[in-house]
Amino acid sequence: MASDTTTPSSPPIVAKTGTSTRVQSLPIITHIVTNTNNSKSKVNLEFGPTVTDLQRITTPLEQQRLRGENATSRCVYHYEDRYRFCRILSASDLVFDSHFESGNLLKARRISFGDKRDLDNLFHEYDIELHHDIHSVGHRQWFYFRCSNVIAGQQVKFNITNLAKSDSLFNYGMKPLMFSETDATSGTGWMRVGENVRYYPNSKTQKKKRLYTLTFTHTFEHSGDTCFFAYGYPYTYTEMQQFLNSCEANPEKSAYFTRELLCKTLAGNNCDLLTITEPAEDEDELKKREGVVISARVHPGETNASWICEGIIDFLLGQSEDALLLRSNYIFKIIPMLNPDGVINGNYRTSMAGGDLHPQR
Repeated sequence: MASDTTTPSSPPIVAKTGTSTRVQSLPIITHIVTNTNNSKSKVNLEFGPTVTDLQRITTPLEQQRLRGENATSRCVYHYEDRYRFCRILSASDLVFDSHFESGNLLKARRISFGDKRDLDNLFHEYDIELHHDIHSVGHRQWFYFRCSNVIAGQQVKFNITNLAKSDSLFNYGMKPLMFSETDATSGTGWMRVGENVRYYPNSKTQKKKRLYTLTFTHTFEHSGDTCFFAYGYPYTYTEMQQFLNSCEANPEKSAYFTRELLCKTLAGNNCDLLTITEPAEDEDELKKREGVVISARVHPGETNASWICEGIIDFLLGQSEDALLLRSNYIFKIIPMLNPDGVINGNYRTSMAGGDLHPQR
């Protein structure tokens, strides 16, 4: 299920976008898994087969042939005018949304084939486009969106048509991630899903650069379900703030670290700096300790960095002998999220200024 994440013990966390091209303060979504002891819960984290060079070359032609000469499309979602398109949806259309923290979906168009397939409500096809990074036109890879109005057994083909990278792990077995709110009630969280996953160059260009398509097919299992699809396991600015708040509120952990504001971002969000070490009797003892600097999420789309950084912080603040040894010999300076604005806005690589922070560290 999705829920609000503010807690009464801490001030409300506001994810500020800082730009007129996004909603100014994005809703916060948390993916909650319940009944985790259910032995029947299903988890699929496996990769699929590698796509051959021949399949990459023939896929665009195959896609065109399957769609047919009479195919047309109509817009069913646009980020900048979502309410208008919600009013003109047909009863069978999927309802898309990306108006939440770290979401990225600009528009979706449903394909009409001009033949009897249009009468089959158990097969849909949608062309999808993503936002480019704020103040940038060259970075479009991170996707994270919500689908509802689905029915059990419905097979949907998604084509994300304006990706920027010339190659992808989707050609080497990686599958998109999906979170089902219905499955979450029986203990299942994010899963790797999708059949016939392909990543290939298409006929579109932008600033003379070729664009790429990710296509995959998913069969929904539950009528009335709400499902989220993502490039990687989401980890939002709000989740990071909540984790740091929980560490501060825990006396066993707060004894070993301090949290301070490194700076305010362009959008007005906090960029936190943590210092973790074992308390010392005098300053001279602290001066003898070597320093270790760790940072994460310079690139917003690399969500795995946040999961790893959270694990590092949790370990260093723990009670194990190894954690004590490390705290006694080192002073850790940790910036858990270098690019909060990019994370909040669903960017893939850049900051609010449109620049890649990696070479600037």
